[in-house]
Amino acid sequence: MVLKPNFDLHIHTNWSDGISSCREMVEYSISKEIRLLGISDHFSTDPEKNPRMARRLSDYYEEIRFLGKEFEKQIRVKASLEVDARTYDFLSEKSIKVLTSQDFDYYLFEYVTDPYSYYPIETRDPVIIISKIKKFKEILSDSCPVGIAHMEVRYLKEDKLEKVVDDLAEAELFVELNSSKDNYKHEKFKPIIEREDIKLSIGSDAHIKTRIGDIAYPLKLLKSYNATKRLIFLEDLI
Repeated sequence: MVLKPNFDLHIHTNWSDGISSCREMVEYSISKEIRLLGISDHFSTDPEKNPRMARRLSDYYEEIRFLGKEFEKQIRVKASLEVDARTYDFLSEKSIKVLTSQDFDYYLFEYVTDPYSYYPIETRDPVIIISKIKKFKEILSDSCPVGIAHMEVRYLKEDKLEKVVDDLAEAELFVELNSSKDNYKHEKFKPIIEREDIKLSIGSDAHIKTRIGDIAYPLKLLKSYNATKRLIFLEDLI
């Protein structure tokens, strides 16, 4: 199995803090011979954070699906959300209703390990957050992957890191290697890559179209660990 850096499962459009429209991102991806694209704009039910998405989530979803259908012979387009795990209770009845109102292909949760936040400590403990994400995942179909975006582990003490890695595996959450960060290059990230029962993903976190598909290094790293077989949506790439 030879995988090329022709996919990207973490990009942003002007639905959140990206520069280009969904169409521009898809058309540019096609020009770069990207085979699989995941659009994962930021989402929060907090009215002060991206209110456009909160009001028009169905429009965002339908636009991605429309483009996926229009260009289905040239590219596979996945619909996703990147949810801030700190800012609100995503297990509340209201939040679950909104987050599951559309049939998203996968979910990313960001800031799961964030030691520098001004948010309360209970919203920053990765063990607590992972347990909440696990409960959210249990609401969904088994076929819908749920994972952690740009996970920072270098500040965790060894016993805490071991607990986090065990919890990720038990919760069946995938972990992303995000090429816009250097977190996955740290020695403490190795236990995640080496753990055979943890699924993985790769994304550029592109906010501009010229960064789409910038995943060559993390893909090379996974190949060195013989870990590419654990990538989500692998069936769309082989």
